[in-house]
Amino acid sequence: MASNRGINLKKERLQFQKIQNEDVRPAQQRVVFWMAGLCLGSMCILQATLNIVLRLHSDPQAESNELDCYNQTVKRDELLIRYNNLTLERDELLTRYNNLIVEKGDILTRFNKLRDEQQQAKIELENELDKIKTNSKKIEYLEKERDRLQNMLDAFDTQMHRWMQFGTSVYYISVRGSWTESRQDCTDKGADLVIINSKEEQDFINTQLGISPAWIGLSHNHAWKWVDGTPLSAGYRMNEALRSYGTATKCGITVRQADGKQHWTDKNCNERFVWICEKKR
Repeated sequence: MASNRGINLKKERLQFQKIQNEDVRPAQQRVVFWMAGLCLGSMCILQATLNIVLRLHSDPQAESNELDCYNQTVKRDELLIRYNNLTLERDELLTRYNNLIVEKGDILTRFNKLRDEQQQAKIELENELDKIKTNSKKIEYLEKERDRLQNMLDAFDTQMHRWMQFGTSVYYISVRGSWTESRQDCTDKGADLVIINSKEEQDFINTQLGISPAWIGLSHNHAWKWVDGTPLSAGYRMNEALRSYGTATKCGITVRQADGKQHWTDKNCNERFVWICEKKR
């Protein structure tokens, strides 16, 4: 009996502890949950406060950093644009430099060519100057020789030729020259080129003077006229060779024919023949 009662007491005590434990566990769990909620809420409040504090302290710096970043980006873009522009300018300058190098080469080539031409021209000029000096000496010698021969000719003319008389005129035979030069020489002597007015005068020129061919005072400008302005008389014409030339200028000469007689014909006035001056006494 005693052992049964001890067993029953033990069971009752275990049962009481079990009931007591069952009553205490929910209360402990509620306390734990409450404490966990309290801690979690505190942590949330703390986190929120920390976030607010961090935002209040960090936002101005972030905005400043963003502004600085934007400004740096703008500056970078500006520098990049300037770099690109400078690159273009550099390329243009390089192109111009290369073109100038080419132009310099062309100019240098032209300069060398002109210098060579100048040197060649200088050599040719010096050669020409030497020729001119040589020719000047020759011309000086020839002029002296011409003067000497002219003096001899004048002396011969003075000795061998003199005024010859026929009728009321005197006649003089001079040296070679053009028709204009011949007439000028006659007027310088107070005479003029001979005017043949008769067959007798023509015979005198043929037989006494015996000069052929020789300028006479006959010229053509629109018509044949003598130096005194009188027209050519058909009655004294010795030859049909004196043709009309319109406005052309021709001059007359007297020429000895094969039979010894003289006849008149025309020549270019610039040709050179002796001439006959006539002067009234």
